[in-house]
Parts: sequence; structure tokens; C-alpha cells
Amino acid sequence: MNYKNILVGVFGVIIMTNSLIPALVFAQAIPTEITTSDEISAPDETRIPAERRAPTERRRAPAEIRNLIERNIPANRNVPAGRNFCERIDEVASRIDQQVTNRTTKLQTKRQEGINQLAGRRNVRNERAVENRVKRDENRTEHYAKLEARAVTSAQKEAVATFRATVESAITARKTAIDSATQSFRQSLNQVIVSRQAAIDTAVNTFQSNRVTAVNQAKSDCAAGINARTVRETFHTNIRIAQAQFNNERQEIEERKDLIEPIRGTQRQAIEKAIADFKATMEKARTDLQAAFQQ
Repeated sequence: MNYKNILVGVFGVIIMTNSLIPALVFAQAIPTEITTSDEISAPDETRIPAERRAPTERRRAPAEIRNLIERNIPANRNVPAGRNFCERIDEVASRIDQQVTNRTTKLQTKRQEGINQLAGRRNVRNERAVENRVKRDENRTEHYAKLEARAVTSAQKEAVATFRATVESAITARKTAIDSATQSFRQSLNQVIVSRQAAIDTAVNTFQSNRVTAVNQAKSDCAAGINARTVRETFHTNIRIAQAQFNNERQEIEERKDLIEPIRGTQRQAIEKAIADFKATMEKARTDLQAAFQQ
């Protein structure tokens, strides 16, 4: 094999096998809403007395009319219409609490899954990078040996030694720059994730606090003798307001995804610069080596 083929082989192996930009991506799901309508929308228990029904209903068969009337008579005839809500306020609050607990549990599960997936992807990339670097080191050593065998004069041997030192230094500098950019990106990404999780927890806690306030107000209104239907409507409105506030905070949290792109762009620029510097150093080293062998 002649000198030019060896030189091209060394340069090609170093350039082609060392250009690696880590893939960077991350995704996390957060709950979209906390629904309370099922718990707070109790059916209206007021009924229209049979004697006020439309004439067409009064003309129905006696048995059918009796069945309709029996179905619409409250179990406790002395309980005013809508009074049942005050009796069920603890049950309603418990159902809302259970739903929030279920959603929070799912949120925590998805959060942990996201952390595990992120760690898994990082480990795979790290292992792949180590394997690739070992292979590249072996290939370079083989080609260095070919160049050294080709060198005859002292100047050529010295040029090969200089070339080898320059290449190894350039590879180390590039590796350090890329690793630093990757580490900086991961730290910034972790900060975004932690901030996002804290914001979600705050939103859930705020909803819980508003829910407690709504329940306490409903109990106080019931104890004050306020009409149960009015109490229920007020409670329903307060829960709706709490949910709307939660949804607004959730949308603000969603917008924080935009914080990832700038730090990804910073990392990309750092990696591109490291590769460009490496190529420039390699080109000069190749030129100097070629000149030494042509003398």
C-alpha cells in the first residue's frame, strides 16, 4: 500500500468514525384536567306532584299513574326538595377527593415512567458512545502503525509522531467539548423538569385547597338553614371556578415546553463548533504530514 492510500485511510477513519452528535429528545405527559362534574352534578330530586300533571298524563291507566306517582315520592316525605344534598355533602366531597387522588397517582406514575425512560435512553447512548470510542481507538492505532511503518527518514518519523499527537489532542478536545455541552443540556433539562413538576404539584394543591373551602362553605350554609338547592348550586359554582383555575394554570405549565428548545439550540451550537474545530485541526495535520512525506 502506498503512502497516499495510507494517509487517506487514516484521515478517513478519523473523520468518518468520530463524527457523532448525540440524539436529544424528551417528552413528559401531565394530566389534562381534574373533572368534578360527575360528583357535583347530583340529579334534581324535586318532582312535579301528580295532581299538577298535564291532562294527557292524568288520562293514563290507574296502575300506570300509581307507578309514576310512587317513583316520584321522596323516601322521606318530610324532607324538602333538594335537602338531600346537605345530607350527602361528605359523600360528595369524598368522591371528589378520591378522583383527585386517582389523578394524582396516575400523574406520579407517569412522572416516574418518564424519569425512568429518560435515564434508560441516556444509559443506552452512553454505552453506545463508549463502544464506538473503543472501536475508533483500535482503528486509529492500526493506521498509526501503517504510517510509522511507511516512514523512513527521521523527518518522516517525526512528522508521523506529530500527526499522531495532534490527532489525539484534537479528539480529546472534541470529546471534552461535546461531553460538556451534553452535560450542560442535561442539567438545564433537569431544571425545566423539576420546575414543571413543582408547578403541577402547586396547581393540584391549589385545587385541593379550593375544594376544601367549597366544602366548608357548603356545610356552613347547610347549618345556617340556607335552602339545600341553593347550597348545591353555590358548591357546584365554586368547584367549577376551582377547576377553571386549575385548567388555566395547566395551560401555563404546557407553555413551559418552549424552554427546552433554547437549551437544545445552545447544545447543538456547541457540538457543531466542536466538530468544525476538529475538522480544521485534522485538515492542517493531514497537510503537514503529506508535506513531510513529499520531501
